[in-house]
Amino acid sequence: MDIPSYFAEGRPAVLHELIRAQPLAALVHAGPSGLDANHIAQTMKAIVGFEIAVERLTGQWKLSQNRNAADRAGAVAGLGLETDEAARTIAGRMREFGPKG
Repeated sequence: MDIPSYFAEGRPAVLHELIRAQPLAALVHAGPSGLDANHIAQTMKAIVGFEIAVERLTGQWKLSQNRNAADRAGAVAGLGLETDEAARTIAGRMREFGPKG
């Protein structure tokens, strides 16, 4: 198997970052000095790098369209009160793409 050099050279760092960043990191035993050498060696053998070309990406809005009008209105109102710009954007999208009438 061909391992890209940028992956082979950085695998320990990639492994450590993945373990720190992922919610399942709690399942990995790490002592005071981090992961033990045996765990790292075994895990390194199991890591496989790959690339995949994405030719098309299809998405779908899931903005409570399946909920009744009162539930949607409550969600829009609640999101509209948030200080987070992303929440207010979602509230706008819910108004824009929600059922008409």
